[in-house]
Amino acid sequence: GEMSVASASVEGANNVTVIFTNQQYFPMYLFWKPPDRDSEAFMGEIPSQGSLSMLTYPGHVWHIRAGADQSSELLSVQVMQDQPKQVFLLSGELEPTSEEL
Repeated sequence: GEMSVASASVEGANNVTVIFTNQQYFPMYLFWKPPDRDSEAFMGEIPSQGSLSMLTYPGHVWHIRAGADQSSELLSVQVMQDQPKQVFLLSGELEPTSEEL
């Protein structure tokens, strides 16, 4: 009995609860990158030493930026996996890119 509710097929059952945790002493800004266009959707501020929770789906791409508009510095790119709950710890440090070579 008790498992029947959890395993029932619910519409949107493949959605992902994601928590972005800001480990820095400055705020970060969360954007969703739609697959079909270049413009990003601003979804909220991740406060310094705080976190922001979102409902999303596997394969969705999230950009974390230094400011509240999409021209600001890109700090991190996170692609959702298949797990129903995911946590990303944001250090604010980007890995070196090929542009720096």
